[in-house]
Amino acid sequence: WEWHYLKRQCHTELATHTGHDGPVHTVAWSPDAQLIASAGSGNTVVIVRDAATGNTRWQLPAKEVGEVSRLLFTPSNQLIITTKQVMLTLREAGSGKLVKTVLQNAQPIADATLSPNGQLLAIAAGNWLYLYDLVNTTLLWSKEVRPGDLLTIALHPSQPLLATGDTNGNLILWKNKDGEISKTIPTYHGVVRSLAFSPHGQELASSGDDKMIRLWHPTTGEARQTLAGHTEKVRKVV
Repeated sequence: WEWHYLKRQCHTELATHTGHDGPVHTVAWSPDAQLIASAGSGNTVVIVRDAATGNTRWQLPAKEVGEVSRLLFTPSNQLIITTKQVMLTLREAGSGKLVKTVLQNAQPIADATLSPNGQLLAIAAGNWLYLYDLVNTTLLWSKEVRPGDLLTIALHPSQPLLATGDTNGNLILWKNKDGEISKTIPTYHGVVRSLAFSPHGQELASSGDDKMIRLWHPTTGEARQTLAGHTEKVRKVV
């Protein structure tokens, strides 16, 4: 009895899905919770499954898209795929049909994020920042950021504002309308690895190489709180 009880404690997952032949780097749920998309490296880089059964709806081979770094579902149930080979494509989530190639021939894409309503898509690629109108798939503006390369990006949930973090430890607030800098904040992270606005938009969290999480006022840049406890770099905050 004891042996079987211990084994059950090691396998409390609801389901296990296989199919990737390389490391899985990213996973995403569709907004209607009907699909699970996963991606990484190997021969089969993207797999989209039925969430209830685990059955594969469609998949993409590496020779078609290369190594995938990020997956995002839009509110209209389309799937955004970014690759390390500098391409961002929009596909129908249910079938995998290519809708549009949004960005290519840029620097390697470090991060991408959607506004809550799915209308805006912000992309950090090397030392370039892009903001797209995803409804019309048109580029609103692009900006070169110097010095330092961008590693993370976040869109404010309600205000026309986006935030970026770079390899120089800077947190920069940008105006969505024209891409002008609203505020530059030295974070003391050394390198800013991740940013996240709270759902109500009243706080902005950052993390990086100094092992700390820092909370900021989202528009003034006022430092509010520092959270310690990690013993290594903090790569993701939500």
